[in-house]
Amino acid sequence: MRLFSALYPPDDVIAAIDAAVGERAGGLRWVPPHQRHVTLAFYGDVADDVVPDLGARLERAAAKSSAFSLRVSGAATFARQAARARVVHAGLAGDVEQLTRLADRCSAAARRVNIPVDDRKFRPHLTLGRARLGSFDAREIVSRLSSYESAEWTVTSFRLVHSTLSASVTHTPLQEFALTKT
Repeated sequence: MRLFSALYPPDDVIAAIDAAVGERAGGLRWVPPHQRHVTLAFYGDVADDVVPDLGARLERAAAKSSAFSLRVSGAATFARQAARARVVHAGLAGDVEQLTRLADRCSAAARRVNIPVDDRKFRPHLTLGRARLGSFDAREIVSRLSSYESAEWTVTSFRLVHSTLSASVTHTPLQEFALTKT
């Protein structure tokens, strides 16, 4: 099964970023609000019999992590040039260092159960939309959101999520892990 770990901003934060986005550009496939998340680690296809071990390791990662505060801040794109964007995303601000440590722990949990994970540097973001065909000129959207700041929220948990790809993408939370370190 295709898995990733992620944290989900509260509904009011998602609604506020949607209001700030305004009119939706037709050249993007917009991520549905209920699926907007911050990916901590992507695990890819994982054998069913490994999932309990991964869950146990993620539980340990959560136990080593304290709650922290984040806010959505600005926007950018992947590729670097907004005129040729493949992905439009909102940035994150606040306790990004703690967020990065949590992402590192989620990746380490996978490695401990022999799930290969990407070694690229963690780039915290909240994906808003993906180009429908190749790339998209996202300069106007990025400009509109450049000074956007959401309300701050406290991250108290993250989830292990099963992603099903078909005509539409479905995200099914399998487990939720409370950040418990005090």
